[in-house]
Amino acid sequence: MSTLVSSPAALAAITARARQCGIAAIDTEFVWTRTFYPGLGIIQIALAEGEAYLVDAPAVEDKTALAELLSAPDVVKILHDASSDLTILNRFCGALPCNIFDLRLAAGFCGLTATLSLGRLLQALLGIELAKTESLTDWLARPLSAAQIEYAVDDVRHMPEMYRCLLARLCEHGTQEWAREEMRVYESPAAYVSEPPEKAYRNVKGMGRLGAEQLTLLRELAAWREREARTVDRPRGRILQDEVLIDLALHPPAVADDLRLGRRRHVRELQRYDACILACVEAARRLPREQWAKPQKCHLPAAVLKERSDAVLALVRACAETRGIDPTVAGSRKRINSLILSSARGSLDAHPLLSGWRGELLRAGIEPLLAAWSPAATLQQPSLFGLDTEDDGSAEPG
Repeated sequence: MSTLVSSPAALAAITARARQCGIAAIDTEFVWTRTFYPGLGIIQIALAEGEAYLVDAPAVEDKTALAELLSAPDVVKILHDASSDLTILNRFCGALPCNIFDLRLAAGFCGLTATLSLGRLLQALLGIELAKTESLTDWLARPLSAAQIEYAVDDVRHMPEMYRCLLARLCEHGTQEWAREEMRVYESPAAYVSEPPEKAYRNVKGMGRLGAEQLTLLRELAAWREREARTVDRPRGRILQDEVLIDLALHPPAVADDLRLGRRRHVRELQRYDACILACVEAARRLPREQWAKPQKCHLPAAVLKERSDAVLALVRACAETRGIDPTVAGSRKRINSLILSSARGSLDAHPLLSGWRGELLRAGIEPLLAAWSPAATLQQPSLFGLDTEDDGSAEPG
């Protein structure tokens, strides 16, 4: 049975062994219920058959060895759905990850889907089924039970073998270089930089129905909430829920008493933050019009955008499937809409769907479509669906 390790000497020994093996399978177990940031409880590391370690994250004082392991270019770090784990580990030890192999992504490049859970992927590759008995456990509680320890070890013990299996499949499909290119995103510092609070309003549910003045107030409110949530380490919704921010943007309070009107369900929270809310209202009111937030507008009628998006999506699916690539990895609906709107604005430079491995796969098929939809080409034919393609931009993307 693996025991928890946390001493600098033990962690340095694990890093040394990882360099000998050339690979390290890594997973994390955390608690994320009432905090803004996940509370890291366990870091699992598997190096070879039967060699697995559990790191007691809260007890680690010197994180140097873990940082060295994550950033070591001569050690392949094997993870499943690496983005969330690497974000947590980057915040924990400050290391910029290097040489990452994401099992989930790799599956999407060799005839499998890129949405398989670790358990389902393990079953598909090796025919092994894991018991998920501790998935809702408290990983910050100590001591850990024997069942918790077994569960944590099971999550990484088979990863090295899964890695070798997927490498072989990638070679068979001839997509190993494309997969490696896609995984290099994990080595970019930009992947671990938090979005500025001033952009938090873009993720507030319901923001699309606000005008410029209302959206400007929402921007101030959402930025304040974001800073507050990070400072006190509480979920955004436990500061103020999205619906309350929208309501405040639609009906700005002038004085503290206004916060009680029509908002009985949230009076306690509003009273707690009344000074901050009123400060946001005043800050938004003082901004000159040229600094107001600009509502997101679609430069094409919704029906036209959907028709073009459907056409590109069909092309992406056909091209991806011929190479055994999961179409969701090649191009999502959101990214395809971005391509079409960028083309309509004449700003296609280095678009992700036309760059790198996606460009190799898709450019030959997509470029003729975009050329046919260019403003010059559109003027030579009747407008689609009887709609003027020089629309005022008020339609929302479909």
